Amino acid sequence: MDTDEIIDTRRLRLRRMHEDDRSSLADMGWLDAERVMIRSVRTPWPWGFLAVTLNGSGEFCGICGLLKQQLDHGDEVELAYHLRPRYHGRGLATEAARGVMEYAFANLDLRRIVSLIRPDNLPSRRVAEKNGLCHERDVVFHGDVHGMHVILKQDWEIIR
Repeated sequence: MDTDEIIDTRRLRLRRMHEDDRSSLADMGWLDAERVMIRSVRTPWPWGFLAVTLNGSGEFCGICGLLKQQLDHGDEVELAYHLRPRYHGRGLATEAARGVMEYAFANLDLRRIVSLIRPDNLPSRRVAEKNGLCHERDVVFHGDVHGMHVILKQDWEIIR
């Protein structure tokens, strides 16, 4: 595995973000490419986003990673993911998220992982559900209501 490569799955390689990923991020629409780069290039893994690339071609598909979030009820570790639209519907977000969760529970002292998902984002909710996260409650995050989907380490160890 190369030094930038963090996680290898059946179809994907998740690697550290590089400055030259900025243009691919800008093509992803709503994402604030500068904020993603700061959270990823300048912040050491395991915090921030990894670039999700296809095995073989190395083509940039999107981002997936772990973010420290401060919510009203306390601090949480969020599993976040976003793929370029042309990669939707292939199970790649589920595979990338599963790889990050496997890494996180095996290498970090985490009791749980959450995903904060807007109620109308059905594809992201489905990715969370396929990976065993369950809706725990709604929270206000950055001024908007999000469903907080949660998985405990002990549950992950059963379903993985």
